[in-house]
Amino acid sequence: MITIQDLYDIVGKKISNEMSKQVIRNNMPSHIAEQMCNAIDAHEKAEHFQRFIRE
Repeated sequence: MITIQDLYDIVGKKISNEMSKQVIRNNMPSHIAEQMCNAIDAHEKAEHFQRFIRE
């Protein structure tokens, strides 16, 4: 079962990922930034899937 703390952790990680992606977009060439942001998104989806499997 997902607890309130789990939800806080998910939201906090989402905010962190979005901030990281914005920094990457501002400091890297667009073709590199796109690949890096896609990797961050894929990692986030994998974490959600792992959490789902554990539930």
